[in-house]
Amino acid sequence: MSYLTKKNIVRSLLFVLVSIGSQLIYADPNISSQISRTNSQAINKNISNHMLENEKNKRINTPVYTTGQIREVQELLHDLGYKPGEIDGFMGKKTRKAIRDFQESHQLKNDGLLTENLFQKLHVASSNK
Repeated sequence: MSYLTKKNIVRSLLFVLVSIGSQLIYADPNISSQISRTNSQAINKNISNHMLENEKNKRINTPVYTTGQIREVQELLHDLGYKPGEIDGFMGKKTRKAIRDFQESHQLKNDGLLTENLFQKLHVASSNK
């Protein structure tokens, strides 16, 4: 979970606690438990909404590559001595591991994701081989 997301969750929790703080002084346990349950539901909904929004943004910002492009990346990784597994055009565990290994050895962000920058670095490394 990113710092920004944690910060938003903490803000939401504080807002809920401050907005209901004065209501917690009721002595009736039924009212207190109802308030507590309502607050828990609101907090859970807020956290869920933040998580869903973050997942949606990840999917929108993640480029989609064709099987041909993935196959090309697998071939480049293989030619450079990495082990992407079967060269089949599918992004599997071994291909992601080979990408992470390449990223690590070239001081790139080590996330195992196929990006345009990685695509270019693989071509440069292959032509320098």
